[in-house]
Amino acid sequence: MSILFEQLQTHLDKAYAYRTALVLLSWDRSTLAPKKALANTSKAVAILSGERYKALIKPEVKELLNSLSTEEEQEKLTPYEKAIVKNVKKNFEDLELIPQEEYQEFQLLLAKSKAA
Repeated sequence: MSILFEQLQTHLDKAYAYRTALVLLSWDRSTLAPKKALANTSKAVAILSGERYKALIKPEVKELLNSLSTEEEQEKLTPYEKAIVKNVKKNFEDLELIPQEEYQEFQLLLAKSKAA
C-alpha cells in the first residue's frame, strides 16, 4: 500500500465513521424514533454532516488526492485503491464547491423533510 494512500485512508476512516452514524440516525428516524424527536435528530444529522464535510474537505486531502492521481503514484496502487482515489476525488471536487454552512443547512432540511 502506498504511504500516501495510507495517509488518505486516515481521513477516509474518519469520514466513514460519520457516514455510519448518519446512516444509523436515518434508519432510526425511519423505524423507531418518536415523531417528537425529529427536531433533535435533524440537528444531529446537520452537525454530523458538517463534521463529515470537515473531515474530507480540507487542503491536505486535496493534496493527497492530487498526488495519488499522478501516474507514478497510480502504479503503486491496487485496482481497488485506484477506484477509491478516483471516486473520492470526484466526490471531493463536487463537494468542495458547496460552502460547509450551506451543506449543513441542506442536510438539516433533508432530515426534516423525511417526516413530511
